[in-house]
Amino acid sequence: MLWLQPRPLARWAAAAVIAAIALWVELGPEPVTQHPFAVVDIPRGEVLSAANTELRPVPVGLLDSPGPGAVAIRDIAAGAPLLPGDAGDPGRLIPRGWWVVSTEVPPGAARGDPVRIVLLDGGRVVDGVVASAESGDPFDTGIGAVAVPPDGAHEVARGAAEDRLVVLVGTG
Repeated sequence: MLWLQPRPLARWAAAAVIAAIALWVELGPEPVTQHPFAVVDIPRGEVLSAANTELRPVPVGLLDSPGPGAVAIRDIAAGAPLLPGDAGDPGRLIPRGWWVVSTEVPPGAARGDPVRIVLLDGGRVVDGVVASAESGDPFDTGIGAVAVPPDGAHEVARGAAEDRLVVLVGTG
């Protein structure tokens, strides 16, 4: 006699509690952390401080923060989050022991941008970093400098002297 048995209220209550917990886990708030954002346009070389940045909540693990006491190594637009590639110690952009070679640097390149130097004589590729970009006009290819590791410095210097190399700038 099925209709004379008591209703399984305890099982229904347990199922409702489990469903509520699962719903909370799926739709509940994500854990957040505070991340620095630029309040105003920050030019390259300016120290990042409370005067030009503010902390805003972002989900945990979404963005990596730059180190404390950092300097902007590229121009940062107002409202943009500060990332490790935007800030750092400008003296440490070039690894210790690397050589700086002057050559044409593509327009829009900024100090610290990664570069790939292709030597036209043999097709060898050497990775490096923009050490300086002298051109003030973003539409004009200007003379700048790239830093390269010691094992490829002599080939890059020879290629620059003979105008037999191409500098490719990474886009991030």
